[in-house]
Amino acid sequence: FIVAVIFFLYDAVVIPILFRRKFGKYPNVFVRPSFMPFLGDYHQALKDESTNRIYYQHVREEAKLRNNYDMKVDIEGKVPILNLISDRALKEYINLSPTKIDKLRWIKGSLKLEVGSLAQEKTNSKTIKRRKHLSNLLGLNSASKYIPEMLGCSE
Repeated sequence: FIVAVIFFLYDAVVIPILFRRKFGKYPNVFVRPSFMPFLGDYHQALKDESTNRIYYQHVREEAKLRNNYDMKVDIEGKVPILNLISDRALKEYINLSPTKIDKLRWIKGSLKLEVGSLAQEKTNSKTIKRRKHLSNLLGLNSASKYIPEMLGCSE
């Protein structure tokens, strides 16, 4: 239980704070001055609502400030988000992305078992036969003959 509480606190408090601190030191990244753990930036909307302002009024007020920045840090609940808000940032991001992507090789971790397996092979007479034998071996298709007996027991 203690480990779960520590993990939750780390996930909901420490990670968003470190994310804000990491990107807050860059001059072209907009970070809101106030922040509340667990709520993230949502507390600004609650503040707007409590003062009888329009919901998310602070976003409209910050719009002119954000024009001077390339990126914006948002914390939605416990999820840190980095938004690209200028054309320049978007162009740089697109230039960093590869234009030609080769086939991905999913050979890491437990995915080694799945690559080239029965689930990923092209369907032909051999794979149909293998799938049929596998489902019979696991008893998936043969369970249907016991349904009337199970229904009789449940009455």
